[in-house]
Amino acid sequence: MVNVKLKNRVQKTISILKKQHSKGISLKFGSVFQLAISVSLSAQCTDKRVNIVTKELFKKYKTPIDFVKVSQKNLKNLFTQLVSTGQKRRI
Repeated sequence: MVNVKLKNRVQKTISILKKQHSKGISLKFGSVFQLAISVSLSAQCTDKRVNIVTKELFKKYKTPIDFVKVSQKNLKNLFTQLVSTGQKRRI
């Protein structure tokens, strides 16, 4: 049985988050896994740029297994498209 107080708190939290983020997110994704990748990449550049790169990336690599099969060197090359001069972090 779900605690009624907890259920009410969760509903209130969801309501607040919906109001604060009413426009949603601009990242495009087809699964929770793709969202996680996109969010991680968005720390490197704009969401617009992430969407451009992941559009092609997710056509080729759809699942975590697909990414596991790619060498670290090839993944680095794929993700360096995101980084521009002056970025804080390096991939």
